[in-house]
Amino acid sequence: MTRQLKLNPFQMVSDPREYWSDVMRTIIVSAFLMLLFTSGVAAEKPHLRDVPEIDALLIEVRIADKIRKKCDIIAARFFKANRLVFSLKDKARKMGYTSEEINAYINSDEDHSRQRKVRNEYLRAGGVDKDKPETYCALGIDEIEKGSQVGALLRMK
Repeated sequence: MTRQLKLNPFQMVSDPREYWSDVMRTIIVSAFLMLLFTSGVAAEKPHLRDVPEIDALLIEVRIADKIRKKCDIIAARFFKANRLVFSLKDKARKMGYTSEEINAYINSDEDHSRQRKVRNEYLRAGGVDKDKPETYCALGIDEIEKGSQVGALLRMK
């Protein structure tokens, strides 16, 4: 007479190895599904450079910074710029990015180079000649008068 293990009221197993085989199969399938679904979540999160609401605002901060450095009659609104950067970090954290990912993006040489190119294209399109500081001032004044995001980060001295 073989001894039967009771798994549930509806099923009887005569061999304990069969029971453990089913348990292991369930664990392996569960682990595989968990890995499959969690890797999909991680893959869905784009790099911060590909998140327009983060990247565009950081580029605007860099544009305003360049204008204030090149123009003697324009100063930065440092508190406003810092608040904007902190709000960007907060927004990124709420999107699931870690502080390490955010700081790596902000301090990345590769992203600095790319943002510098975008910044310089914007300045050129705004009529800036890098050899003429007064053109930076003209663009800065125009941005302040328009009330743009770049202009909001600048003020007249």
